[in-house]
Amino acid sequence: MDLSPEQAERILSRLSADGETSAGSHMVIRKVMARAIDQLLNKVGPELTLRGLLLRLTGIDLLEKIRPRIIRHIANYLDQGLAAWHTPDRPQGFYASWRLSAARDLTGLYTDIPEWMDEITILDEDPMETVITELQRLQLPEAR
Repeated sequence: MDLSPEQAERILSRLSADGETSAGSHMVIRKVMARAIDQLLNKVGPELTLRGLLLRLTGIDLLEKIRPRIIRHIANYLDQGLAAWHTPDRPQGFYASWRLSAARDLTGLYTDIPEWMDEITILDEDPMETVITELQRLQLPEAR
């Protein structure tokens, strides 16, 4: 988790004032960071999306990375016969079409994720069931 300069200064000031040793400082920093992560996780749902959580933890906006691919899938699916490539699984619905397309991805996007094929294979055929299953897998409380 990246600390803002202000957060780092506060922690260092507190450690200096307490005269902590490096071993003691390490434990204090771990406790502060654990508390900060717990506070952040408690915001998921009421104040923060999963995208926002990942952004805060990594500094990377996942949606910016995947948006071009989502747009491509949607455009291919909604095409009215103008594109050179047509979605062969279109009659099965958008989610089924995406799932089949992702399973045979030729772009190499998922080559860094060795379990990708297994993940796609275990997804439920019903998109809502997939959303529910994935949220349960994240152990996100139902209220959130």
